[in-house]
Amino acid sequence: MRVIPDLSVQVLALENGEVDFLWELAGPLQSRIKSDARFQTARTGYNPGGSNCIMTMSFNLDRPVLKELRVRQAVAHALDRQPFLSQILFGDGKVAAAPISSEIPWAHAAGLAMPKPDRAEAEKLLDGAGWKKEGEGPRTARGVPGVADGTRLSIDFLHFPTFAKYGELVRQQLAVVGIGVVLKPLEPAVFAPMVFKDRNFDSNVISYCNGSDPEIGVRRMYHSSQIGPAPFTNAAAYRNPRVDALFDEASRTVERDKRSRLYRQVQEIVVQDLPYFWLVETVSTRAWAARCSGFKAWTGLFAEGAFCRR
Repeated sequence: MRVIPDLSVQVLALENGEVDFLWELAGPLQSRIKSDARFQTARTGYNPGGSNCIMTMSFNLDRPVLKELRVRQAVAHALDRQPFLSQILFGDGKVAAAPISSEIPWAHAAGLAMPKPDRAEAEKLLDGAGWKKEGEGPRTARGVPGVADGTRLSIDFLHFPTFAKYGELVRQQLAVVGIGVVLKPLEPAVFAPMVFKDRNFDSNVISYCNGSDPEIGVRRMYHSSQIGPAPFTNAAAYRNPRVDALFDEASRTVERDKRSRLYRQVQEIVVQDLPYFWLVETVSTRAWAARCSGFKAWTGLFAEGAFCRR
């Protein structure tokens, strides 16, 4: 195993026979490798941390600013998620259309009324929530519950260093409607306790992997029993008894059609409540030398059984 930070140097190493496979082939470099008969590629949604992952913005519902639904709605309307797909993922993935991944088609709710980019609507919502704009600077509080008048509208945004580009886009896009964003890159060992144990954050981005069934990777995000110090559970501290009941019923139900209807109801409710905002579904493209075999694109243990002929 070699650590090569520069993506183009990784490709050179593969081409020169210095490495046998690449864990991830960046979008701009894919055509170069795919057109070379010496190599094979596979596009997969499976990673060591799970499968069918969605880059998700979490809101801390314990904070006075983000407890207000209109502020969360404003954030969602201020964000254009297409640049997240094109500029960060280079088109490798898709804009999230529902809280459950489209790679679980029987549980994914198609046709939901997800918030769309709308600057005017975002500003209207912020005005209505008591965040008034004066000039070109950040908005300030006027009669916002739990917030002193004159306080500037600013939220922190925690992220792993590898997700820095998500933070930059969030900051750029929210600034347009007068929301300040303070970026806080944190290593995983620091990020997890700060978010789930200490709850010392306003917002963050997490790659929530749905797994092959919503019981595996989706329930942990929304069920109130999952609020606690365990990493990568209910970061928002979202509580909705109806959603809890729907998840509980789905866990006891065998018939897939009935489960599908239950999960659709869950998604309809959480899209209205917006404890999170779902940015992009992510996939990765692996690349390896054609003389190598045994790679398993359908599992996070991609190279566990691989071998190469010399």
